[in-house]
Amino acid sequence: MPFTNVYNALEEIAAAPGNNDKLELLKGHLADPIFAKVCQFMLSEDMTYNIKELPVPSRYTPATMAASLFEVLKSMASNRGASNADKMFLAKLAGDGPTREVVQRIVTKDPRAGFGLSSAVKVAPDLFFQTPYQRCSGADKLERIQLPGIIQKKADGMFCYVSPGFNADLFNHSFLTRKGKSFHLLGELQEEIEMYCSRLSTSVSDPVLVGELNMLELDGSVMPRKKSNGILNKFIKGTGSLEEAQRVVFNVWDVLSGAEFRARKSDRGYRLRWGALVQAFDFSNDESKSHVFMKNLMESGIEKRVCLIASEDVRDLKEAKAFYDKMRSQGEEGAILKDYSSTWKNGTSTTMAKMKHFAQAEFRITGAAEGKGRLADKMGALEVESEDGVITCSVGSGFSDDQRDLEYWLSKVGQIVTLQFESVISDKRTGKKSLFIPTFVESRFNEKTTADTVDYIEGL
Repeated sequence: MPFTNVYNALEEIAAAPGNNDKLELLKGHLADPIFAKVCQFMLSEDMTYNIKELPVPSRYTPATMAASLFEVLKSMASNRGASNADKMFLAKLAGDGPTREVVQRIVTKDPRAGFGLSSAVKVAPDLFFQTPYQRCSGADKLERIQLPGIIQKKADGMFCYVSPGFNADLFNHSFLTRKGKSFHLLGELQEEIEMYCSRLSTSVSDPVLVGELNMLELDGSVMPRKKSNGILNKFIKGTGSLEEAQRVVFNVWDVLSGAEFRARKSDRGYRLRWGALVQAFDFSNDESKSHVFMKNLMESGIEKRVCLIASEDVRDLKEAKAFYDKMRSQGEEGAILKDYSSTWKNGTSTTMAKMKHFAQAEFRITGAAEGKGRLADKMGALEVESEDGVITCSVGSGFSDDQRDLEYWLSKVGQIVTLQFESVISDKRTGKKSLFIPTFVESRFNEKTTADTVDYIEGL
């Protein structure tokens, strides 16, 4: 039985008492080529089988060589789904006993040994495919963004990479989820992707596009997220229809080289990456409009199904807030504020942050506190309150270094400032009201003599 030794190794790792013990055993067993290949098929994110449980056949035709099982598993991983016949064929090859158990663990992508992909990557980073993903920081990190910068619509769809090299026998580019699973779009969007990647190739080698998939309704409006993602999930399972695939649009906001994608980082600043996209998507100097757009229009009624995300350059938070308000008025979720110099990496970026639903209101300055560390001898935070004194809070975000003169702010006690915030919150112990994520917007010294009341502020 070809996988008996693999089963025994997995059981040994499962029995190890601590995480470090498991990793040490895993590292040793990965030196065996069969065990290493089993783990690759079991853990790598680009290998999925769409099987929850192997059926039990009435008779077996066990594979005599591990290579036979790997060939079948590889073929199944490249398919859009697993038919009952596929599952039964694999079950017959796996036989019973330890080999069946190992194959069951492969197709369900669960070693059942107390380790997963992240642990395996730590032990053998070059052996496994793990899709990189960059998250943006929360709204509480907005003050870290160096402005001027760029702000973009926060897309309300399903994250997607478009990458060359996956399933190349079917299509030139594959659409991948943030977990490395494929969207099977039945060849739709391929021609537009090819066109843009060809235009990008002069500045970005082997380009990988980063963005979000959405669905359009028949009238051209953007489909609500819940409905849209329900259909997009069908394309992951391989059950989406051609008619549905023709309503898929791809909003692009970043591009990486293939080498950067595989290395899981890019040291090129966002201005360069975004600039390459803008140039590739600009047809203003193209005398002959692409035939691809005309074909799209004839087939789906949509001229462009691959587009750049709505974006604007902004000089300060006030302009960023205006863009955010415009997105909200259009029914969008919000916006992402980015530093021009923002690099790309797997993990959370500190140079791009979400802008969620924020309100603005007027507050009266009641004091100014000295900062700590680099802000020693400077203003670290203003103390403010609503006109009726019900809401009180400290606000230290939104100020430039030049705006942190402590004596200046102490001289402005009693004056009015505008703050932006996400919500009014109450201390569970004392019941006192404060603001969640307050940020300084501007002073209103010559315009306002009264602040807003708690009733007005809570109604925003």
